[in-house]
Amino acid sequence: FPREVLVIATTTSQLVNFLISYLVAFAIIIVTGAGINLQLILLYLPLTIIIEYLLTLGISLVVAAVDVYFRDMEYITGVITMIWIWLTPIMYSIQGVPENLAFWLRLNPLTHIIGAYQNILYYNTLFDENASCHLALGACYPSNIKNGDLMDDEQLLACGGNISINHIDFMFGSKDMNVYGKTYSGEEIQIFKCGNFCI
Repeated sequence: FPREVLVIATTTSQLVNFLISYLVAFAIIIVTGAGINLQLILLYLPLTIIIEYLLTLGISLVVAAVDVYFRDMEYITGVITMIWIWLTPIMYSIQGVPENLAFWLRLNPLTHIIGAYQNILYYNTLFDENASCHLALGACYPSNIKNGDLMDDEQLLACGGNISINHIDFMFGSKDMNVYGKTYSGEEIQIFKCGNFCI
């Protein structure tokens, strides 16, 4: 039989364990009163799980092939996995990381996968819905100013931008929060309804 089946079987069995652990996670979320956005979970959680599964399967196939010729691979993999865990914002928020370091963390594919899980399960959002309901202290985002990416610090300051080595966001909101956007024609479109993203 194809040898790839062994890797696929092992990875898939870990996926089953992962899915079973979600039952515990859902129970904790419900008990703590955080609430579950069922529509978001049904639409996007399976997609996130599939992306993570394919990433894991791809890495597993490469490591299994290398392990045939280089037997110490299992020890190296353990060290790399430990480093990778600490380079993934699981136990810390990427918002608390200085922007110059956060850039490198965003190159890590697991940063986006873990962020998707956190947004879907804990924040009931796929997108950064808090972007319209937060206070930010520190450095401005040059991309928010026309041609800001081409400006030096003095030019950014002249355009009202702020220069700092840090950028920290303070999020706020509640279950009764409603946010409306206004179009150029004056039409109002609801963006948040009862604290949830609704467009």
